[in-house]
Amino acid sequence: MPKSATIGLVLALLLVASCSKPTPKEYAYPAWGFAATFPDKPKTTETPGAADGSRPPSFLAHASQPGGYDFAVNVADASNATTTKDEMLDAAPQAMADSLQLDVGAITDAKLGTREGKQVRFDKGGKPVMLMRMFFAYQKFYEVSATIPKGLGDPVSLSFLNSFHLTSHFGGGGAPGGAAPANAAAAANAAS
Repeated sequence: MPKSATIGLVLALLLVASCSKPTPKEYAYPAWGFAATFPDKPKTTETPGAADGSRPPSFLAHASQPGGYDFAVNVADASNATTTKDEMLDAAPQAMADSLQLDVGAITDAKLGTREGKQVRFDKGGKPVMLMRMFFAYQKFYEVSATIPKGLGDPVSLSFLNSFHLTSHFGGGGAPGGAAPANAAAAANAAS
């Protein structure tokens, strides 16, 4: 094979390889007070609240990636909640498990800067399939989730979860309270 053909083949293979892998990028949603790094532009759905108050306004950003990955941030306005934050955090894992037909696995504490939250491992058939972190901020309830096709230590999934951070609720600069990406230690605790 001539040298120029070999170089052309190598360049073509590199081009194909670079096209097949999405390049993660941060997407910010100032009106909902958060940003996260998704593998591709997420599909977003904003749902208005029900007129009778039975459903609060909410926002969903969701993206998938080859290999069985799904990443999502779901935000609900909790300003008119009739239950406490602790009651909502306690009820959310089972409600989510029921809606996705999964089992609730380990529930551990998680931090987002100075904010306390929960990390929940969801299982199917005895195997961990998804991690979700839940937090309150700006009178909103945040659910940040990632499937874990390569297990609890899946670096792609943990990278997404750790990329989530709060921004100013009104579209300004950084979040109050020194918010920072969630800790990775909670993922290790999810195995218990």
